[in-house]
Amino acid sequence: LVVDNILSDAALRSLREFSELSTIWFKEYTNYLGAMMWTGFSSPLLAQIAQELRQAFPDLLCDLQLQFVWAFKITDGAREGIDTHADEASVNVNMWITPDDENLDVDSGGLVVYDASVVGTNLTF
Repeated sequence: LVVDNILSDAALRSLREFSELSTIWFKEYTNYLGAMMWTGFSSPLLAQIAQELRQAFPDLLCDLQLQFVWAFKITDGAREGIDTHADEASVNVNMWITPDDENLDVDSGGLVVYDASVVGTNLTF
């Protein structure tokens, strides 16, 4: 399921401001920085978004609780970011909040979703 423009303009603006201005970016990777829920990437707005997503998609999210929240900020000038990977989750919600005028790939926005499963493989998380 892919849903575009799910946040209101006000929520998107607030989330961008929180993400851009907060001093929460402690995890260093090669081409990007990471911020995790347990080190500061947490706010009442994120909790509200999680609650409203559960209300908007009750059959998908059921009574699942928000367990992890993280964000990544790609280094200016980097052409690549996070490698292809799988997240261990019953349901995974990805939100791209990059402004449209800064999107380097108008066909995908930079996110590629694969229809795949690790069931029946020897892959582990």
